[in-house]
Amino acid sequence: MRLDIDEENNEAKEEQREAVSILEIFQFATIKDKTLILIGLITSISMGLSFPIMNIFFGNLVDSFVIYQRALNAKQANRTNFYNNSNADFEKEFRDDIMKNSLALFGSGIVVFLISYVMVLCFGLSAKNQTQRIRLNFFKSVLKQDMSWFDTRGSKDFASKVTTDLLKIETGIGEKIGLCVFFVSSSIFSILFSFYYGWKLTLILLAVAPIVAIANGLAAKIQTTMSIKESNAYAKAAEIAEEVLSSIRTVYAFGGQEKEVKRYSNSLIEAKRSGIKRSIATGVSTGFVFFGTFAGYAISFWFGLKFVMDNEYTAKMLMIIFTNVMFGAYFFGEASPHLEAFSIARGAAKGIFDIIHTIPKIRKDSSYDQTINQMQGKIEFVSVFFTYPSRPDSLVLQGFNLTINPGETVAIVGPSGCGKSTVIQLLQRFYDPDDGHILVDGKKITEINVGWLRDQIGTVGQEPALFATTIGENIKLGNLSASQKDIEAAAIDANAHDFISKLPLKYETMVGERGSQLSGGQKQRIAIARALVKKPKILLLDEATSALDLESEAVVQAALERASVGRTTIIIAHRLSTVQSADKIVAVDKGRVVEIGTHQELMERKGLYYNLVSRQQPVEEIETAPLKKELLQRIRSLSLKPMFLDKATSTTELNAAEEVKIQSRGMREVIKLVLRYKILLLLGCIASALCGAAMPFYSIIFGEILASLSEPQKMANQRVYLSLLFLILGAVYCVAAILQKYTFGVIAERITMKLRVMVFSAYLQREASFFDDHNNSVGALCSRLSADASAVHGAGGTRISILVQAVSTLTMVTVIALIFNWKLGLMSMAFIPLYLGSSIAEVLSTRQSIEGDVKASEESTKIAIETLNNIRTVMSLHLENHFYGKFRNALQKNDKNSSFKCHIRGLVLGFSQGVPNFGYSLTLYYGSVLVINGEMHYGDVFKVIECMLFAVLSLGQSLAFASDFRKGKTAAKNIYKFLAQKASYDLNTGKILSSLDARIAFNSVYFSYPTRPNIQVLNGLSMKIDKGQTVALVGGSGCGKSTCIQLIERFYDCDLGEVCVDGVNVEHLNLCWLRSKIGFVQQEPTLFSYSILENIAYGDNSRSIPMEEIIEAAKKANIHNFIENLPQGYATNVGDKGSQLSGGQKQRIAIARALIRNPSILLLDEATSALDSESEKIVQEALDEAMKGRTSLVIAHRLSTIQNADKIIVLKDGKVIEEGNHQTLLAKRGAYFEL
Repeated sequence: MRLDIDEENNEAKEEQREAVSILEIFQFATIKDKTLILIGLITSISMGLSFPIMNIFFGNLVDSFVIYQRALNAKQANRTNFYNNSNADFEKEFRDDIMKNSLALFGSGIVVFLISYVMVLCFGLSAKNQTQRIRLNFFKSVLKQDMSWFDTRGSKDFASKVTTDLLKIETGIGEKIGLCVFFVSSSIFSILFSFYYGWKLTLILLAVAPIVAIANGLAAKIQTTMSIKESNAYAKAAEIAEEVLSSIRTVYAFGGQEKEVKRYSNSLIEAKRSGIKRSIATGVSTGFVFFGTFAGYAISFWFGLKFVMDNEYTAKMLMIIFTNVMFGAYFFGEASPHLEAFSIARGAAKGIFDIIHTIPKIRKDSSYDQTINQMQGKIEFVSVFFTYPSRPDSLVLQGFNLTINPGETVAIVGPSGCGKSTVIQLLQRFYDPDDGHILVDGKKITEINVGWLRDQIGTVGQEPALFATTIGENIKLGNLSASQKDIEAAAIDANAHDFISKLPLKYETMVGERGSQLSGGQKQRIAIARALVKKPKILLLDEATSALDLESEAVVQAALERASVGRTTIIIAHRLSTVQSADKIVAVDKGRVVEIGTHQELMERKGLYYNLVSRQQPVEEIETAPLKKELLQRIRSLSLKPMFLDKATSTTELNAAEEVKIQSRGMREVIKLVLRYKILLLLGCIASALCGAAMPFYSIIFGEILASLSEPQKMANQRVYLSLLFLILGAVYCVAAILQKYTFGVIAERITMKLRVMVFSAYLQREASFFDDHNNSVGALCSRLSADASAVHGAGGTRISILVQAVSTLTMVTVIALIFNWKLGLMSMAFIPLYLGSSIAEVLSTRQSIEGDVKASEESTKIAIETLNNIRTVMSLHLENHFYGKFRNALQKNDKNSSFKCHIRGLVLGFSQGVPNFGYSLTLYYGSVLVINGEMHYGDVFKVIECMLFAVLSLGQSLAFASDFRKGKTAAKNIYKFLAQKASYDLNTGKILSSLDARIAFNSVYFSYPTRPNIQVLNGLSMKIDKGQTVALVGGSGCGKSTCIQLIERFYDCDLGEVCVDGVNVEHLNLCWLRSKIGFVQQEPTLFSYSILENIAYGDNSRSIPMEEIIEAAKKANIHNFIENLPQGYATNVGDKGSQLSGGQKQRIAIARALIRNPSILLLDEATSALDSESEKIVQEALDEAMKGRTSLVIAHRLSTIQNADKIIVLKDGKVIEEGNHQTLLAKRGAYFEL
């Protein structure tokens, strides 16, 4: 039912985008990087030149063998006049020729080793540097964007882009470019040399080149297109994962796990399809390249042997032309996967570069903008009209005019959604007005440096955002130059110092992600301290005390009044008793100022303000008047025990033996997943084996052709037969290559999707305490989800096919070598272990550094995700540069290891490129000895040696992707280590009651958060809530009220005692069933980026909800009329975390969501805290009606909302100190009376 036209248009544009150009992808290369690339290109081209030269030496060797064999044949035929020299002379000449050319081959191997090392090192270092720079520029650019960009596009796919996409870029612009240039240049030089030695045959061989080129071009285009679509699909999946994990308690409370897993899974389908299509394109490209190559061989020997028979070509010329064209075609085919990696990198870079080059409408640190000397703080709004960019049809401010004088305290009041918070956002220049002007000290804020302006403004928002660091650091973020003394002074003014001092680590205590380890009141007071430590010229308070209990509010309000002295202060508050002392009160309705004056003046006018106050004041006077003076005197001595935890991991941990078992099991489990697709795997393995066997078969055919060169009659007889064999071999390889890439591509994509879904699903099965662990922040979890699954994709699928292909080649090579001559065969195979040894050395030397890379990337991603999740707070505090610095520092930790890996990789690949030359030179020399000794025919020598060459090349191909396999193995270990850790409970087991009376009892409950056992939150709490009873919990902030709700929802389990529902311990009840009977409205409502309709329907995920019920729930929550007036009505998208709605609107949708499921138990944690008085009264009536016949537990700081409760329970230090109804407790004149 979700409908969002803007989003659909954006998606269409995304699909139409193309990859960046070849030069654009290097736009972040410095002079140093360009120099490295230039050196790398020169060495790559030099490597390309070395192979045609080697083929000349090879042609000389073949010529020597043929001449020697013809001499032997002539001697055996008694044609002694064939040579004038004696037998000893031509043997010596043969030995000398072989020695000279063998040494030349060996020398070329040394040269290739050195230039390969330099090439890999240069490209590796350049890629690392560029990727680091891209990563930094990407994050910097995102931080520079204005708020409208975040509203309309957002950055929830950041984890995907900085892990998966940047990994593709680093791979594509690294050594893969060098190898691609090497293969392409080698092809070009080979063709040029071929033309030099024989243009006729070369032209004939190149006749198939256009077909191959067209096939490659089309395949590259498809690969790039599919890569872009795949990247977009993964980005959308990453957005969903981030949204769900950051709202995990809401998902749990409403049983949304299955729905979110399905949504995430569906988002991956397009990525899977695009990946499969890309695999098919690669298979077609590879298959046609090799078919063309073998077809070229067939034509080559058809004509080539004829030219030799006609004495137009010598054996040497034929071999130089043939081997050069052969290597040219082979290397052209080998360039395909490396070119694919580059194409993928270009596609992945497009989305990242687009964001980097996006210029925000509001420039934050423009050097051309002005500042104000000796700022006074006068603020003027002149005929301001404004609509949010994501809702251009809904006018929020309509000719808003207001003047605020320096040092004046102005309160803005009005109904929810009238534009109050919008005024604050415009003043901070999160947005620019559509029309009109905002002036500060007479200057338009569009002409003032935005960063400087925000430094002069202190803001406390309606929903305080803290960062996953210490309390002291969170306060210091308001002023990075603040001393510890300044921090403590600000905390004292915000009434936070006392509770902080009671913590074991005091100001060094970690607050958890988004401040999740603190109660709402504690978070709010730290946010106030953060604003005060800034010592701002302008103070903006948007419901700054909404989350505080009355005791704390009285003192904090007094502190804020002191802080506002000498400062221009704007206050937004629904609790109108807190703004009565303001110098000026501005009443706003429908985006216009309708009244301005003092409290007394506006009360006398009896207009909008009077109507708002009259709904609140009578009750509030009862609540606060009797003891207001006494309260201010004694509040600071209150013992406020905090609800606090730093880290929790009640997830079952693995012991040492299990840890070792999992480490060795990771890839085995991936193989098990592969084995599920038996038919595809069988077909893929057969195809891979055929591909692997093709080159050894080629060696046999090639050896037969060489053998025929010394016997003209045999040459004439076998010319047609041998040419047809090449053609058949090419056709078989073409079909096998397409089948190989398709089958393993399908397997890899299915496994990757399955692993992503398995891990995401496992996240949603964890208990709530798992997410309290700072190691399991949203950023870290999203990074692991993206990076590990992508790495396993590299280890499975295509890489398995390469392994099977290599094994097939090695098996065939071994058999052929031993059949034709075991001596030469053993000597040839002696070089294969050398190559394998270099591969093993690489694995051992880089294993630890790879794990370091993962940790470094995860740490930086975690910082970035946290920053972007709290972007409004970051912008308000002007902390973009601060968090950019943290991000940069996290990335720089692993620089040395990265450079070391480049050196190792260069040495290993250099050695691997040199080994074929070393092997060729030594085995050919030894083969010549065997030929002279009469132990084998020279044709068999080339069969064995060619087999060895292609075995080494096959291993080289495997080694080129060895790092992918190694990373995949590490990732598989990480994934299955995580999956092996089971949650402490099973969601779907336990008792289901046949009927539910909804009686709740806490029996001597003791509770402390799992890893903070020294901080007791509940101390023997006992209380009972009878069927249908409404019970209110009150008490100081941090006394354990919200903890009670979390224990009923079973986000945590008790340490001692029990929480019972209908006499049954909740730990014995089926958890899904229990939560389905509970309606929950949180203090800080969390909405999803669905439509309004879908957000309300989220309250009951067990069924499809009729529209009539949706509307009825919305009416009960007093939100229906507002929704109906929106252009898209219930189909309106609420934005990221409901960012397109005001706090009151979000809260009312959250209430409708709770009511839609018709719960037996209703839990209301400050359910009306964000509502204005008018809305609160109506919603409170709706809630009172909704609570009838239901067992309800209400937490409220605004005591007027709970006076009608059947029972009020007062908590302090995790214990019940009073209980009774409102009148009874007032008569006692105890703790409740004082509240």
